[in-house]
Amino acid sequence: MEAKDRSVELEDRNRPEEIQERKYRDILRVVGTGTIIFGVWTLFKAGSLVMIGKGQYMPIMKSYMIDSGAAWKEWYFYVFLVILLVVLSVEFLFKAFVGWAAISEGNGKKRTFLYIAIAILLIWGSVGTIAGIIAGDAATEIDYTGVARAPWETSIIEITSMILMAELVYAGVKLRQLRRKEKKALKAESAKKAEVENAN
Repeated sequence: MEAKDRSVELEDRNRPEEIQERKYRDILRVVGTGTIIFGVWTLFKAGSLVMIGKGQYMPIMKSYMIDSGAAWKEWYFYVFLVILLVVLSVEFLFKAFVGWAAISEGNGKKRTFLYIAIAILLIWGSVGTIAGIIAGDAATEIDYTGVARAPWETSIIEITSMILMAELVYAGVKLRQLRRKEKKALKAESAKKAEVENAN
């Protein structure tokens, strides 16, 4: 009896749908871990801003405002710094949530579509950053670590993050499609059994 049960279990595990589901779950676990690592990198950027942001950003901001004919006040920089820190903190929370939810779903727990929606927003954020670099936006060409970087360096980081999020969205959506398909198949099978029982 045990051998028969074992045979049925192996047969179920080797079904194409089961293999695909395991594949997408593995992707979610791996990509979810990577997303959390990128979130920690965001925290590092925030910490660097606090430590060396003044020396790196204030001259740039001052020069930009004076060149554009606006009055310069030092407190403008601190308002800018607080806003940027808030944005980076929100980005970290988004990435941490998306990563945790992806890992959780990869481990077999059901999660809402919310984390996939946030991942799509993060993709758009990366697209916006890359578009700013292509447009030659000097502010975008400075990495938020507080260290001036060449545009291609920032682009590599953003493209990597974007690919990560895209993989996560793809795996999350495909996993949901597989579950819906299996649910429909189970309902159809149950309905068929009910018809056979009624006919007998």
